[in-house]
Amino acid sequence: MIDHERLHRDGYVLLRQAVPADGLDALRSLFDARVRPSDQWPVPRGADWRHAQLDDDAQVLAICRLPPLLAGVSALIGERFFIAQVEGREPLAGGGHQQLHRDLSQQRPGDIANALVYLDDYGQDNGATRIVPGSHRTHPGAPPFDSNDESLTVQLCGSAGDILLF
Repeated sequence: MIDHERLHRDGYVLLRQAVPADGLDALRSLFDARVRPSDQWPVPRGADWRHAQLDDDAQVLAICRLPPLLAGVSALIGERFFIAQVEGREPLAGGGHQQLHRDLSQQRPGDIANALVYLDDYGQDNGATRIVPGSHRTHPGAPPFDSNDESLTVQLCGSAGDILLF
């Protein structure tokens, strides 16, 4: 069950063990089989990540349609939505670090929701996602988002099969 109040306040929720453990090996194999070099994508991808094209796989699309995930996206966006893009990313050893940033629609902040499916356990030791709770919405009079200020970050930790919705 998603805590909608917390989701709106913090801008994210971790859906623990949303992907059944018995399907993770198949997803890892699919990811490895679908990795494509940067020049084979419509828009070049960074060289410090592995990127996999996954948007036509039935198992992946079934995960995109998990009821708790759809309910969370619906709560965040608040109106009809569609799945726009499905791809896999894996940071390479020694690379992949991202500066803090916001994934915002240029037309209307709040129109985009993202979901990360973790295929491996994650935490500080392997560079898991950092979140700044509440940074998903701009507030009148608030100072601009400072992508260099990591003082408010939360380092996520969890298990393979978790889904981060933000």
